[in-house]
Amino acid sequence: MFTSFSRRSTLHLAAVSAFAVLSAPVARAQRIVDTLQATFDTLRKPVPIDLGPGVAKVEVREFFGYWCPHCANLEPSVREWKAKLPKTIQFVRTPVAFDKRQIPLVQLYYTLETFPNAAELHQSVFDAIHRVRNLYADSNKASLQTFAERVLKLDREAFNKAWDSPRVVAQTKAAAGLVEQFDVDSVPVFVLHGRYSTSLARMARSPQGKNAKVDQLVQDMFQSIERAARTLGA
Repeated sequence: MFTSFSRRSTLHLAAVSAFAVLSAPVARAQRIVDTLQATFDTLRKPVPIDLGPGVAKVEVREFFGYWCPHCANLEPSVREWKAKLPKTIQFVRTPVAFDKRQIPLVQLYYTLETFPNAAELHQSVFDAIHRVRNLYADSNKASLQTFAERVLKLDREAFNKAWDSPRVVAQTKAAAGLVEQFDVDSVPVFVLHGRYSTSLARMARSPQGKNAKVDQLVQDMFQSIERAARTLGA
């Protein structure tokens, strides 16, 4: 069954944030409570999210790892779901390294993000590690460069330039900070606007998820995230 890959332990059920209750009218606060209580955990330290001007009102952030088998299984569903999200929801992703040997895969993610066909490249990395098994979760820079050239068919010079670019290097370092800031100890996990988190493992522990099949859990999780995002963004 789908679950989460944990570094320490999965997040514990907590009371819905007092911020939501105190800053919203009573009726809206109750809707938030009802929407979030069954399938979301509350972050111990909410992270302020500023999306700035624009259409997007709520951020949904996925924490994942190329090395994580559960993330690999979920990836096709995430891609399909992301493509259908309304513009009011800003979906972002943060690659996670719980071990220093996984850091090159974090840098690989941000490097591939610079290429036009990034989505397909990400899927190829998941496939290479978990299905074809011609790439290892602890691969070093040299191995990833060779993989990018021979398997992903990327120009070696363009790949190296992106890999060493100040932006990619900064993003790689920042990812570790985000993992700590959001108190992430398992993947895959989805964080709603810096306040609430959920995952398939969390959904499976909910009353409606105890006997649900994996496909239903996935569908229920995405629906819960969208429903909660619309409530928060109203």
